[in-house]
Amino acid sequence: MVQLPEPMHHPEYANIAEVGKERIRRVIQQMRTEAGHPGEDLGFRVFRLDKSPRRQWVDLPPDTPAEDYKRQLELMIDAPLVEGWSAEAVIADVAIKEAGFGLSYRIEQVATVSEQTIYKVIDDEREQHFYICLDEHLAFAAIRRLELGRDDLIVFRDSAIDDSTAANLALICRVKSL
Repeated sequence: MVQLPEPMHHPEYANIAEVGKERIRRVIQQMRTEAGHPGEDLGFRVFRLDKSPRRQWVDLPPDTPAEDYKRQLELMIDAPLVEGWSAEAVIADVAIKEAGFGLSYRIEQVATVSEQTIYKVIDDEREQHFYICLDEHLAFAAIRRLELGRDDLIVFRDSAIDDSTAANLALICRVKSL
């Protein structure tokens, strides 16, 4: 369902989108009760269109001093994620924009790597997945435990690894940095 949050004058619902969410909740409850789906995940997710959590290049006027361009470039390299970013927002941004996943993708935290927070993002419809780690530092030893192959993709913050680790990783799997 796609719905603009059109305002309503209703004591329980601020907008039309809230009515739609409530209707979906009621259908799920009815399915659990009547259709015998008590343990099955019949939930739903709500996405809200927002700005990207990744820093965007700002077009500067032609007479802008070179130093301002340099500062903007350094900021995009050193801090590619905007202030206040969340892992969920970055994963959604990468899954939808970079990987072309649909909105039904799943996220699983990888349990075999305890010292790093690594997620496996899965699109069941496309039968594809990728791994993403947004930690400030990514240890090569942790990545090796994932047992990645040539077709696997791992996404990480550019500042999280050094050039040598990035080169070694590229020999094992596909890599993308933010």
